[in-house]
Amino acid sequence: MKINNDINQFRFLLSNNAMTPLNFDQLAQQFDYDSTMPLNIQDLGQPNVAQFQITLPEGVILNDITYTTPGGIVKGYLVKPQGNGPFAGVLWVHQFPGTNTEFLPEAVSLAGQGVVSLLIEGRYPWQSEPGTFDVDRVSLIRQILDLRRGLDLLLARNDIDASRLGFVGHDYGAMHGIVLAGVDKGVKAYTLMTPTGSYYDWRTYFSPLNINEQEQYIQRSPTLDPLTYVRYSEPARLFFQFSQQDKFVSKENAETLFAAANEPKQMKMYDALHDLDNVARLDCERFLVDVLSLK
Repeated sequence: MKINNDINQFRFLLSNNAMTPLNFDQLAQQFDYDSTMPLNIQDLGQPNVAQFQITLPEGVILNDITYTTPGGIVKGYLVKPQGNGPFAGVLWVHQFPGTNTEFLPEAVSLAGQGVVSLLIEGRYPWQSEPGTFDVDRVSLIRQILDLRRGLDLLLARNDIDASRLGFVGHDYGAMHGIVLAGVDKGVKAYTLMTPTGSYYDWRTYFSPLNINEQEQYIQRSPTLDPLTYVRYSEPARLFFQFSQQDKFVSKENAETLFAAANEPKQMKMYDALHDLDNVARLDCERFLVDVLSLK
C-alpha cells in the first residue's frame, strides 16, 4: 500500500477556517491495502501466565504470536478456547499508556463462552511519540492497517464464524476502533471505552507544537478523526462507555461523539475514572455475549 502524504488529493478546501464537507470515499482510500499479502503468522509459543496473574481454565490456550502488516511486524496474544468452533472472534486494543495484557482477563473469560481473542500490541502512540500532523498521519494509517490485518488473521482461521466478530478498545484503542468501523464492515459489535472525537485532543499531552503546526493539525485532523468516521459505522452496533470523573474526556466531548454515531448505538456513563471499573468491564462482556450470540 502506498501512503500518499499529499492531502490535497482529498479536496479539503479551507475557507474562512471552515472545512468543506469531507468526501468519505476518498478518505477511506487512505486505508486501502493488499488483503492478499501473506500474514506470515509466527507462533512463538505459550508465555508464562504466572506473570499476568491469571489462571487459564482447562482447555484454554494462550500463545504469543506475530503477524505482518504494511507497517511491519505486529506482536499479539492469541487466546483460543477448546474445540473446533465455530467461534466468535474479538480484536482487543489497549489504552495509552498500557500493554496488550490489559484485556487478558476478559479474553480468558470469554474463551469459555466460545471466543477466539487477538490482543495486539499497539504502535501509535505507544512506540513513537506523536509529532506533526504529517508524521502522525502515516503512523495512524499504519495503526489502522494493523487492525485490519488483525481481522484478516481471525478470518483466516477455520474455526471462526465470520458473521460474529467483535472489537474492544480503550482510549486510543477505542479511537482507532471507531476509524476501523468506518472503513471495514466486517465487525458486528464494538465496545468503545473513553474515546474522544479528535486525535488533536490527545496530541496536546505530548511535546509542544509551534503555532503554525497547531493550526495545520487542527485543520487537517478531521481527515483521520473518529468524529468523522463514526458517522459511517453502520451496520455495526456501538457501545460507548464513558467516565463521569474523566479528566481527559469531557462530558461534552463524549456526548458529541455519541450523537454523531450511527444507529444502532448505546452509551453508558460510569462513576469511575478514565480507566473505568469492573462494572464497565462486566457490561462490556455482557454486550459481546448478547450481540455475538455467545453461550
